[in-house]
Amino acid sequence: MLHNNVIARAANRIYSFYCFFEKMIVLNKIQRPNPLDKDAPKKFYVSASSTGSVDLEEMSVNISERCTITEPDVLAVLSALTSEMTKQLMDGKIVRFGSFGSFQLGVLSHGAATEEETSRNLVKGVRVKFRPGRRISDALGALRFTLKTV
Repeated sequence: MLHNNVIARAANRIYSFYCFFEKMIVLNKIQRPNPLDKDAPKKFYVSASSTGSVDLEEMSVNISERCTITEPDVLAVLSALTSEMTKQLMDGKIVRFGSFGSFQLGVLSHGAATEEETSRNLVKGVRVKFRPGRRISDALGALRFTLKTV
């Protein structure tokens, strides 16, 4: 039985890798100024081009087609997951999704010259930080790129 589980996990990793192997990311050319030196000549950079978006309902349909759970049940679970994730993040917890990655709150703040001047008033904002896990990292490593032609 253990042997079959190892084989199944290996097959899943190979399949996941294969699914991402042929993915091509389209890049746009963007000219930007140097934010540290406004007089410096502008440079060209590449930026990933979006191919669209997908919402929770569409993902629920896709997931339900790959398992035995109905689309409304998948949607209910994903909705509950987003609520629970928000609650846990607001409680200051790191939310770990196994090989997918983890989410954590991060604080953006102004700097203070001394420790005595440091206070909560320095907070500029809060953001959610995502750290990809092995599954995402492996997929990112397999991406290929093409430059958009005008």
